[in-house]
Amino acid sequence: MNSYFILDSNNKTSGTNPQAVYTLNTDLRNVSSIGLSAFNIVDNIKNVNELNESTFYIDDGSTSYPVTIIQGWYNYIDLAAAIQDGLNATQIVGTPFVCTYDTTTHKFTITCSFAFTLKKLIGDRTILDMIGIKADFPLSLTVSSSQIVDINYTNKIFICSSSLHEKKSISDSTNIRLTNILGIVYLIKDSIQQFDKSDVNSPKSIYPKIISERIENIKFINLINSGSIKSVDINLYDDSGKIMPNDIGYTLEFLTR
Repeated sequence: MNSYFILDSNNKTSGTNPQAVYTLNTDLRNVSSIGLSAFNIVDNIKNVNELNESTFYIDDGSTSYPVTIIQGWYNYIDLAAAIQDGLNATQIVGTPFVCTYDTTTHKFTITCSFAFTLKKLIGDRTILDMIGIKADFPLSLTVSSSQIVDINYTNKIFICSSSLHEKKSISDSTNIRLTNILGIVYLIKDSIQQFDKSDVNSPKSIYPKIISERIENIKFINLINSGSIKSVDINLYDDSGKIMPNDIGYTLEFLTR
């Protein structure tokens, strides 16, 4: 017999919204399969947040100076200005840095009158990664993005559950090696909108974006010896396989049979 249950991030038992544990109101018994049937995501994630604003460094060949960008919602033009301000707030002496964004090439460029390079700590995820500039390039007067830039923090949210994965009869995976996926939320379905001029010139909204979807083709997970399921954990990952920031809320509906 089919039945539904709902998990609401406001009613989690423990953890944070991107890493939460839920105690079910009623134990799930004799369940042979389970699938995510609908979701409602409240996306209030800053595109510069605690996971990607780690300090990077400007280096003149002899000394490195830390550069930090304030967390917040940025469009392309505002982000270029924030990077420029961050570079010029350092103690390095010389002509001010200029950071621009080209609306034709969709790339960032940083220039100065003296040679410099940019550095970051190994493993850190920084603004340099977001704007497509590789660290530790040879001393130069200018550097540009190596590819077309997308400053959205993530374009997908992977909804996963380790506890349900332990009961799967068949594992699954993606190219970022997540093996417990219940569903994927696509934040940007039309990539053409990414480079719309309004996106470049208008401030990003500070108001939450709500993404709702009822899944037509439910991906059911077959369970082995599920017994009684008393709790479920939910973990949300970004498209690089990292746990999402906490600025997100959700309601998830599951169908069991």
